[in-house]
Amino acid sequence: MDVVSIIVLILCVAFLWFVMIPMSEQSRIHYEKMQEIKKGTKPVAIYNDWVKQQLPDDIPDDIIKQCLQGEKYTCLDFIKGLTYYSDADPGRCPPHIAYQAKDEEDLKHYYFYHVTYSIAGQIELLNREQEEQNWRYVRVKALNNKWMYRENTNYKYNAIYDSRKYWMEYHLNLLKPVINNDKLKTTIKEYESSLNTWYKIPHWKFDEDKFEFIEISDSKENNGDGIEHPTEEEIIK
Repeated sequence: MDVVSIIVLILCVAFLWFVMIPMSEQSRIHYEKMQEIKKGTKPVAIYNDWVKQQLPDDIPDDIIKQCLQGEKYTCLDFIKGLTYYSDADPGRCPPHIAYQAKDEEDLKHYYFYHVTYSIAGQIELLNREQEEQNWRYVRVKALNNKWMYRENTNYKYNAIYDSRKYWMEYHLNLLKPVINNDKLKTTIKEYESSLNTWYKIPHWKFDEDKFEFIEISDSKENNGDGIEHPTEEEIIK
């Protein structure tokens, strides 16, 4: 065995000793903490049937199944009393408390909120190609570190396509008949603020009568660089 091979072997042994063994110990500690926390807990999947009863009939079953937590302990989230735990990084970090509910109804609503958020995202993906036709500008590709845009001649919204509008509106419509009004209003304000993030002058406002976000100005996105987009050079001719 030559000198280089011996050095490589020593480095491999050192790696196993200083990295792999401590990692095994961390995994053992995590497992023990996990078992301790999970005593007397239930998977949030016990509320799956209740969640499905609140959903409209036109949502595809495969999307619902994909967005619900798995059965038994294959799911990452679980509950202990009125405490909602999330194990978003299994094997590395102990589960953390994601939410402390006031009562069981509040606990179910918290789970419902997150399931329907995921459902709304999937529904937006299904409808994206059609929805893009309603917007004046659509991002097509990046060129020289800049977005290039397609411009639609007939459009409903004088803005760059933002998938979150459809997503958020769909989510709010799922939430409306289920969660309490205060939580709904808080979510609307958060979403309105999020949609206006990249505008110097607010572009969107939630219309409670139409129950959708409407345009209130002709301001354009600035992407944080202070320049309104798209510029003439960024529009594909």
